[in-house]
Formats: sequence, C-alpha cells, structure tokens
Amino acid sequence: MRNAALYIGADPFTFNDIDIVRKCLDMFGFINIFLDRKNRDPEYQQYFLNYMDKADIIRHGMKDAGISQDVYSIIPIDETVEMAMTQNRIQILVLNFDYQYNTNFRLYKTLQYVNPNLNVVLLRGNGYVCAGFVKTLVDSDSGMFQYKKFCSDYAFKLLKIKTMRKIGITGNVGSRFGRCGDQLRERGFTVFDIDREVKKLDVDKDLQDEFRQELIAKGLKPPAKMDCRSLCRMCAVCGKTNSAAQYFIYQKINQLVADKMTSVFSDKIAVMFSFMCELGMEQIFDRTIFMENDQKTRVSRLVKHGLDIGYISDIEKIQMEDGEKRELCDFVIQDFDDSDVASQTVQLYNQRLKREMQVSRGHWH
Repeated sequence: MRNAALYIGADPFTFNDIDIVRKCLDMFGFINIFLDRKNRDPEYQQYFLNYMDKADIIRHGMKDAGISQDVYSIIPIDETVEMAMTQNRIQILVLNFDYQYNTNFRLYKTLQYVNPNLNVVLLRGNGYVCAGFVKTLVDSDSGMFQYKKFCSDYAFKLLKIKTMRKIGITGNVGSRFGRCGDQLRERGFTVFDIDREVKKLDVDKDLQDEFRQELIAKGLKPPAKMDCRSLCRMCAVCGKTNSAAQYFIYQKINQLVADKMTSVFSDKIAVMFSFMCELGMEQIFDRTIFMENDQKTRVSRLVKHGLDIGYISDIEKIQMEDGEKRELCDFVIQDFDDSDVASQTVQLYNQRLKREMQVSRGHWH
C-alpha cells in the first residue's frame, strides 16, 4: 500500500522515529515520509537543518536500522500537509502521538480541509535511550523542552561540519588576514583567527601546563618556557625529536580548529590560519583563499609587530613555500602593502566565490 504517509520533523531522526517507521511498515508495507522543505518552528530555528540535510539524516538513519530504500520514499512539503496529501493521493496519514502539543492541531486541520474519509493514525514510538537519558515526550513541558533541545543539538553537532559552508584563508605569517575576514563577516560568516587562538598559549598558564604534561607523556622534552616562540623553535630544529614534537603540536592545533567549528551555531564559517596548508587543513574547506605577498613585505610587518629576526627565521623554516600554497588553494588575493585586500575580497565573493560554493554544495543560504 503506497497511499500512507508519515509526517515527522527529523531533527534528528531518532530511535523513536525509527520505531514508528517500522510500525508503519508492519501495517502498510510501504510508507511515504512527509518532510517540510521549510522550517516551521521559530523557537528552535537556530538549530533546525534544511530539507536536504533532514532527508540525509533519514536516509542514513534508515540504512543504519537496516531498512531498505525500496520500502519508503521522502516527499517534500512545499506548502501544506493537506496539499501534499492531495497531490500524492494519500488516504492514510500517520502522526507521532508523542508530539502531543501539535497532534490535535494537525489532526483538526487535516480533517477540516481534506476528505473526511481520510484515516488518521496516531502511533507512539518506544522512545530512545542515549547515555541513560530516556524520554517519550508525554510527561511535562520541561520534558518536552529537554527532548527537543537534545534532539536539535544532536543533529546539529552530528552534521554541522558536513553542512557548514567553510572557507579557509591562509598565507604566510605576516599576511593581513583580518581585512579579508572582516569582509566575509559582513556577509554573514562567523570568522575565527586560529593564529590568535594559538597565541593564548603565551598568557594561559593552565594551557601551558597541559602542553607540558602532554609532551612529557609522549617522551618529549618540553622547552623551559612554554610559549609560542619556544614551540616554534622546537618545530624548526632538525632531527627526529623535531618530527615528533611537530606532529604533536600540529595535532593540537587541528583539534583546536575542529573544536571551534563544532562550537559555532552558524552555517557559514571562515577560518584564518597561517599554517593551514602545512597541516593539510585545506581539504576540510569548501574553498580556500591564499593571500600572496613576498618575504620582504612579511618580514617588515613582523618586525613592526616586535618579532626579532631569529623568531622570524624559525617561522620561515616551518612555513610552506608560496608556490606550494598557491597550488593548493582555490583563489589568490594580492596582499602587498599597496594592495586593497578588502576590495579584492568583495570582488572575489561577488563574482566567483559564492557562485562556486553554490555549485559545490548544491545550495546556499
């Protein structure tokens, strides 16, 4: 029977939803899943995913549960449930009884506008269990809030990295990343400066102690002073010890970038980081921008910021060659002292970057 439909939210697709789908398949053999193309819950709109991501959640959830693609279809709802039922000749509408605060409204609206012979089926799932937290949405307002927020956070964290539109901005130390980042920020991006985050090591004693203990645990001798300069020196010194220390430090920075990306509630993010290519991070971004300048320009800027030549030399030893970075990145912005980085960023975004990310991601918000 292909004229039965289940209306669900799928933020995320929980064990409760899986149980209801299985009950539908036992009853009808095939189930159409109605899924809103637009989000309709203003209270939780900052968490809710778009239609394509919700559909992706359902497909993965079905596959993990061992449910074949042959026994269900996902139907987008562009206007109303009633119109979707009419267009798809649905005679049986299944609702999740556990969403009790919305069920009566949906039921009455359905009966008002659709053929009164329509069969409305209310099914209750067996709930879900995660880290000892069990909730079936039938007890209290606070329980409803906890459940919805838990589900929304779960979906957001699970799929956020995949669904985010991510731009990586790099160049050698001394590049004017901020001017590029400011323009993207004005266009709705959340911008992170990882170089600035790393420099917190110079003043954060707890972070210094953590680094020291982890280095010791890995059999590495920590420098006398745990700051960015000393760690840079460790990476710049040749030898076997250097490769182990460099691997450790790069691993910590990779984790820092991942933590930043999973902590932000945004679907567009730009990450500025001098050593993005050195750590192989260009692969995690949809598009990357290389800010091109020359050694004379960089050294002049770094000296003006109080760095001595020895420190600058250590930095240069662990930086990738400009030509290699340029080859790895998608776009180039000229970043010499007389270059207008801001206008180049705006021009790049308006003419190429946004369009190419639309093609690569399939959609843009």
